[in-house]
Amino acid sequence: MSAQSTTIPVLILVFPEFNTLDVNGPLEVLRNTYLKTQPTNFSITVAAADEHTTAGEDIIIKRHISLPEALSSISSYSILIVPGASPSAILPHLKPGDPHFAALLDVCEAFSRLGPVADGTERTLLSICTGALMLGYHGLFDGLRATTHFMVFDKLRELCADYAERNPGAKGTVVVPQSGGEPVRWVDAGLNNHGVRVVSAGGVSCGMDATLFVLSERLGRATALKVAGVMEYAWRENV
Repeated sequence: MSAQSTTIPVLILVFPEFNTLDVNGPLEVLRNTYLKTQPTNFSITVAAADEHTTAGEDIIIKRHISLPEALSSISSYSILIVPGASPSAILPHLKPGDPHFAALLDVCEAFSRLGPVADGTERTLLSICTGALMLGYHGLFDGLRATTHFMVFDKLRELCADYAERNPGAKGTVVVPQSGGEPVRWVDAGLNNHGVRVVSAGGVSCGMDATLFVLSERLGRATALKVAGVMEYAWRENV
């Protein structure tokens, strides 16, 4: 890396029973060996409620910072990634007054309201798999399109509709694919009202496709294709 290299800071939020590929897939893309030789690359910070967090696959990850620290430094980050987990690790806590995801969602909401970074570059909020359930419940897809794992399409619709019912004036969310629609790997919903790009991925491996899309938006399609090639991964671009 040269002295003139630039770094795009990425924040990943993990929580008990998170899916490892939802995290490791984006890590493989954004910290790919090829990118480490390029003028622009990515730095990764992992935030969590506890010092150590056990994934659904029983792998333990150590955080870099706490969720309160992530919240206080949220303007430092250009990309925020929210992984998923088994629905049973998420859905029981998506109800008023449940504190389980409160701090994590505070971080997500703060990021979603930041707008572009100082140089005008847009920020990106990326949910992977069932991570979309948390964002939908909290209204961060309101007025936008979104997707998630195919097994919880209806649950995401229900959560987004519930948010709209609880918040008069909400615009609602279109969960795709709609009935009879073509399957999607990810959805680029464009910019929210604060100028943050919102991207949601389908289940598990879709997170790699979505992250390659985010990479292509930042560094160009040729770079994303090169990274996919180094990974020996067949990037599904057709969304």
